[in-house]
Amino acid sequence: MINKKYKLIFEGIVFVFSMIWMILNFATKQKYHSYVVSIIMFVLSTFLVFYLERDYFKTYKQIIGFNFTMDFLIAIATHITYLFSLIFSIIKIAENHSIHALDMEFWEVGFSLSFFIGIGHYLEDALKRKTSLGIKDLLKLQQKEILILDKKTNEYYKENSKNVQENTVIKVPKGSSIPTDGILLSDQVEVDCSSLLGESIPRTIKKNEQLFSGMINLNEVLIYRSTKKMQESMLNKIILQLENILKNKSNIERISEKIVKFFLPIVLIISLATFCIWLGLAYNNIGLKFAIANLENIDNQNPFVVAIYHSVATLVIACPCAFGIAAPAAIYSSSGLAAKNKILFSSAKIYEAINKINYLAFDKTGTLTTGKVKVIEQIGSNKYNDIISALTINSTHPLSKAINNYLKNKKTQNQFVIFKEVPGVGIIAKEKNKDYFLGSLTYSKNENFKLDVDIENYKNNIMVVFAINKKIVSVFVLKDEIKKDAKKTIMKLKKIGIQPIIISGDRKEIVENIANELEIDKYYYELLPIDKQKIVNEYKNIIFVGDGINDILAIKAATIGIAYSTGSEITNAMADISILETNLNSVYKAIILSQKTIKLIKLNFVWASLFNLICIPLAIIGLVPAWLGVILMTSSTLLLLCNTLITKRKNEKFLTKNS
Repeated sequence: MINKKYKLIFEGIVFVFSMIWMILNFATKQKYHSYVVSIIMFVLSTFLVFYLERDYFKTYKQIIGFNFTMDFLIAIATHITYLFSLIFSIIKIAENHSIHALDMEFWEVGFSLSFFIGIGHYLEDALKRKTSLGIKDLLKLQQKEILILDKKTNEYYKENSKNVQENTVIKVPKGSSIPTDGILLSDQVEVDCSSLLGESIPRTIKKNEQLFSGMINLNEVLIYRSTKKMQESMLNKIILQLENILKNKSNIERISEKIVKFFLPIVLIISLATFCIWLGLAYNNIGLKFAIANLENIDNQNPFVVAIYHSVATLVIACPCAFGIAAPAAIYSSSGLAAKNKILFSSAKIYEAINKINYLAFDKTGTLTTGKVKVIEQIGSNKYNDIISALTINSTHPLSKAINNYLKNKKTQNQFVIFKEVPGVGIIAKEKNKDYFLGSLTYSKNENFKLDVDIENYKNNIMVVFAINKKIVSVFVLKDEIKKDAKKTIMKLKKIGIQPIIISGDRKEIVENIANELEIDKYYYELLPIDKQKIVNEYKNIIFVGDGINDILAIKAATIGIAYSTGSEITNAMADISILETNLNSVYKAIILSQKTIKLIKLNFVWASLFNLICIPLAIIGLVPAWLGVILMTSSTLLLLCNTLITKRKNEKFLTKNS
């Protein structure tokens, strides 16, 4: 296998040598041992064509399916220049009966092409390697071997991390990463989350709290119980999402590929036409003194030499490298920046879709509000709190958790015959001859539950009712605070022309108060999951932001679905964008970054188009020689890549400033 780095260095050295030699001969108007240099360049070019760049021969298979790529054009230019350099060298020796008649010919063109194209590929690969925190860096966090507890012998043994199952006790030594998500069994540990979440300060995890794969143990030893397989862990999900961005092409990327595909045959036709025109001009001795194809008067050149040199110059300068990397380079760099800001795009298509957005709909609980609701009062009877505690102990809903925390010292011994949790409604259970309900006040009203509790003074608060046989005997009054950055984020969204909407399952009074405080004009309330879906379907080009199971339908119905990683795992799996932070500003960042990415792609396309529109005609009329065409073409690609990197830096500063 040829080392790409060393190959690039070798081609660069030969290219620089050939350029210096040509400039020296042009400046002095003398031929210093040109035949020696020509023989050396012939040997080196043969080595290049048949060994270093032998893969170019494989590109001719593209003729069969008319599925042309940039490498096809490079191959043609390299092989044509090599073939004619060889033919004209043989003709010169035959006519002059001496090798002293040899000159540089076109030997340098192949090295010029390969060197500059190699630089472009190297930079493009570098951008890919740096994508999204660096996929390789994330892969390093995946432990290959781990220590698992053998329950029979009570000793730990080594096992491949891919074989980890749920409910496995794992020992993690100091400095090693957590292989899969789980619950801490040790009393308290400190973990480094910098590689996973970008947090510079170590995080303290207490016993029975959640650990995520990719966190690095800073204690001597850490013992925990896995709750997921490695393939289902947070770290693996992040890696898969980042890889999807590289695999899934956006419409703009596909357009760029189509441009390359149809542009290449046109370039070949133009190059052939250029050859025929110049061949005709040279045979009829029509001199164009301003032509500098061979850095000397073309009237004294062989007609075939003139025609070939101009056609090759046209072929070389038209290589559409800039078109080919305009979209991928922008998307790769933006993906890295997004992940650094704890935003994960599931596909490159998201960048385009966001730029068409007119509306942004929020769920309320856990999205606009902190989601950390607290019970501030219990109205009615409290003698059923042991039953209520049993109903809520295994629920993941924020309201259920808040009630369970409020009742944490109550008994939880009840055995229910029927138990189910209905999204947007509440918990329904049955024990002997009693039907229990803990959930929405609106649902209880719609189902004609009997209300024996006075709640008039609490109508602007969150309320969860507990009923026995459709008789409400207790009401929990809860409060959920609005996120600190919510108001500021809403104002930012309005400034960029996006209208905010609230689509919530909560009561009218609560939603209305939040809407007024955040200055949101449109809001919907007391909605079941299917109702949320219907509302979202009424709008075109809409983002829906949620975090709970009851948001799944709305997230799937929206043009773009956004979920917080702290919410439901199912919801995260369905979302187009996952946000690893809990603040709302990350939603704004995702939109701005997408808009800037599309602008960058368009700018790259404009640059590539202008370059070809200007330089191809110059090559046709003879103002751009082949070697200069290579430099100009590659410089265009390098400028595009530099512009991408500069824009990334600017975007990074902008996002930091708006944090």
